[in-house]
Amino acid sequence: MRFFTRIWVCFCLFASPVIISGCLDDSNGNGTGTTTPTTSAPKISDLSPPVTDNCASSKIQLKHPDNTIVEFETIQSAINSAKSHDQVQVPSGTWNELVRIEKKEHLSILSSCMAQVTGFRVSKSEDVKIEGFRIVGTGSSGHGVELTGGETSNDGILITKNEITKVATGYNGIMIGSQAEGLQLSENFIHDNSGNGIFFVDSGSGEKDDED
Repeated sequence: MRFFTRIWVCFCLFASPVIISGCLDDSNGNGTGTTTPTTSAPKISDLSPPVTDNCASSKIQLKHPDNTIVEFETIQSAINSAKSHDQVQVPSGTWNELVRIEKKEHLSILSSCMAQVTGFRVSKSEDVKIEGFRIVGTGSSGHGVELTGGETSNDGILITKNEITKVATGYNGIMIGSQAEGLQLSENFIHDNSGNGIFFVDSGSGEKDDED
């Protein structure tokens, strides 16, 4: 298995289309502190209209395409109930949840007020957008954002306008598993993590490349 620790190597060595647009990575693991150039992004479907400002609410809101809204106590319960083309709106505050997104399609998880969460783990999903969060992995919660690979890989994931910081020792800001088709990272601020800011896993020749 081949590992890459510098975010720029994905453009020449990653088989699947991966787009990194304006992500500032200043984590301790690679410490580049540079903005990666923008390239032509793959088409990611317009999942939903702009998020409604529900910052003052104390409830998670699940908005359906017909504009009906159902409220939940946790992000995870809203995700579990979400259907295709739904939108999960998270108000301000600290949500101590490692949110698991599995087998979801055409789903937006948004916060217009930088709600704080422990992290996100995405598997077997397609056209999912995660936008507007402060992600602070704690303890043994794992990576800030993890996209699983191989048989549980994802397609068309958009991670945008998030702050990812203080992820626990031994983990990375964003962990990207193999076979990540149509992935787009845009305008994320990744800083002050003990591991790498963005870490790619390539299921290739069974070798490991560590680049400082």
